Amino acid sequence: MLLSFMACKKDKSGNEEQNKVVAVLAGAQLTMFLKDDNSLWVTGRNREGQLGNGTTTDLTKPALMMKDVLTMKAAEVHTMIIKNDHTLWVVGNNADGQLGDNTTQNKTIPIQIMTDVQAVDGSSNQMFILKRDKTLWANGDNYYGQLGDGTFQSTKIPKQIMTDVLAVSSAYNFTLILKTDHTLWATGNNQFGQFGDGTTINTNIPKLIMSGVKAINAGSYCSLILKNDETLWVVGLNSVGKLGDGTYTDITTPKQIMSNVAAMSSKYHHTLVLKTDHTLWAMGDNRARQLGLSDVNMINSPIKITDKVKSISAGFDHSIILKTDNSVWLTGKNDYGQQGDGTVKPVFTEFIF
Repeated sequence: MLLSFMACKKDKSGNEEQNKVVAVLAGAQLTMFLKDDNSLWVTGRNREGQLGNGTTTDLTKPALMMKDVLTMKAAEVHTMIIKNDHTLWVVGNNADGQLGDNTTQNKTIPIQIMTDVQAVDGSSNQMFILKRDKTLWANGDNYYGQLGDGTFQSTKIPKQIMTDVLAVSSAYNFTLILKTDHTLWATGNNQFGQFGDGTTINTNIPKLIMSGVKAINAGSYCSLILKNDETLWVVGLNSVGKLGDGTYTDITTPKQIMSNVAAMSSKYHHTLVLKTDHTLWAMGDNRARQLGLSDVNMINSPIKITDKVKSISAGFDHSIILKTDNSVWLTGKNDYGQQGDGTVKPVFTEFIF
């Protein structure tokens, strides 16, 4: 039940030729495509201006957002872009100062916030900026201590949090931080044990959780942890089976569920896993057919979806897959045009894999 999407361009003779998509990203209810000419294309929800085109009108077909783009991230209602010159640009909802421009005014046109940026991440009300000197900066809402600065005070401008940071991932008022020594740290809301420290106690100071970690993904009150040995570990909320351990029971201590894993993605109630053999596996909620299966049953153990996959990204209720031939495949909800097919019709009633 996956919809195939391929962006094209015309050569000097007017003939259509492939314009490769090299990176994909599923936001909450939008989709982003980075092409091989470093142009960023977007489609889907735009009610807060997060598509960066100067309007608040949703898009149902991919439109050019920005050129000279290195990488991008999408939170629930704001968007973050790093350009090739390592400048950080932001757009969308700013009610809690998450855009870092010292205001709480929404933006519909991207504005530059910082230079010398390597990576960025954010969830609904905050933003985390990893600079090339490995310092981690944060701004936005801090009610649960998710900024990790030892306070519960929000900030409308980026504030330095830690040094020697390799990666950061934030969701639902908690934050995972991977340091250069491959230790995992967590801060903020720990309501469902998503830190993996065996408790449900919140903290406003990053707490050491685990060593030997390669990559991290903060999802909806859950954490996905990829270790250096390519094993995948999960912890936190598991009510729809998105942790893939064969149960619907929450976990407060990390549990291994798979091996030979290359990457993973979870944002809301489903999880995608890319293995080192380029096979895609999925688990969790499938009521919008976001797992790409022909039924709508929840899955609490990893199930193979397709082969020859290069990268993956899970949104709220949709999934986007970049295959090794650079074709893009989508499945799940389309209520804001996030599938980019020109409609807002559910994919599973219109297209067949």
